[in-house]
Amino acid sequence: MLPDTPHDAAMEIAGQIRLSVVRAALLHAESPFKILTVSIGCMTAFPSDGGDALTVVNDADRALYAAKVAGRNCVMSLDGQSVSRAISGLSSV
Repeated sequence: MLPDTPHDAAMEIAGQIRLSVVRAALLHAESPFKILTVSIGCMTAFPSDGGDALTVVNDADRALYAAKVAGRNCVMSLDGQSVSRAISGLSSV
């Protein structure tokens, strides 16, 4: 939860978290990357948008699932019903 954080800033923070985990290079033999990685589903909402907390959590969960389907080790965001942005790969290490 990042209160009062715009969508682009939340995506940037999530990307920094993902990259920090990759840079730690913690061994994970069962991972296709052979190191620990994270997938992050990002969702932003503001009280003025309407909706409720359960909807926000469900949308974040859908974004996380999309990140895993996209190959893991990435950040995904949902904009309505479609994936709006992805950050992935180990090349940023």
